[in-house]
Amino acid sequence: MYIYDDTENNLRLELKTTFDKKFDKYNELRILYITSREKDNKPIAKQGLTRKILCDIVKELLNKKDININSDISLEAERINFKFPKGKEFDKSKLIKMYKNMGFEIISGKEMSMTVKDLINWCNKTY
Repeated sequence: MYIYDDTENNLRLELKTTFDKKFDKYNELRILYITSREKDNKPIAKQGLTRKILCDIVKELLNKKDININSDISLEAERINFKFPKGKEFDKSKLIKMYKNMGFEIISGKEMSMTVKDLINWCNKTY
């Protein structure tokens, strides 16, 4: 489990790698929790900062060999925690659109996936 908690910028990410004993390798990176508004009483993190941190974490995990370039990255968009100011609603379809723009594809329901290679390519083009 990898946890990145940045109280100054009000963001938090939690990721988990799965290890395939049969092939003796890490085969998936699961985004369990990602938010750019961890505390309701603080401003939302600067736009794009949480995705930039995700890119940095994935590159670090790749360098440490905790994942490989062909590993899958997955998430369930509607379960990703996105806190919005009280009294306002957030359209989760916008969140799904954001992930699609990054290169994630819907594989079933709201389950989304892409490869580390594709995410790194997106990160390099974007940041």
